[in-house]
Amino acid sequence: MLTGCKHSESNQSDLDVNYCHIIEKVINAPQLNDFYHFDLVPERTPLTILTNLSIKSCPKIKKNGYPIKIINVKDRPYLKTGIYLELNIENKSNSLLRVNIIYKTEGIKGYANLEYKGKNWTITDLRIIEQ
Repeated sequence: MLTGCKHSESNQSDLDVNYCHIIEKVINAPQLNDFYHFDLVPERTPLTILTNLSIKSCPKIKKNGYPIKIINVKDRPYLKTGIYLELNIENKSNSLLRVNIIYKTEGIKGYANLEYKGKNWTITDLRIIEQ
């Protein structure tokens, strides 16, 4: 399991600080923006992220004007709704990550590859498949 970001409630290493930044990059990717439909389906706010990360929150990240809600996959049975964006992060190397994306509510899945360059994570490839 991966650990969280500096804004979470536990102590983290410097590399872990980037997980909140990674989540923010992915959820704000233009390829995903057309699938949120916050204006048509108000119960999708706040955006709930189901993830394999062991972080409790990234309070500075907002979507549709509200802080995102982060739930660990082990807590999936306790979710009150089936509306969530699943982001599972795999370390490929020290400077490469893959974020597997599943948004069952919209019938999409895909992935984002990210590379650490300088002091930032950059999306190098993002693919979405509608099912």
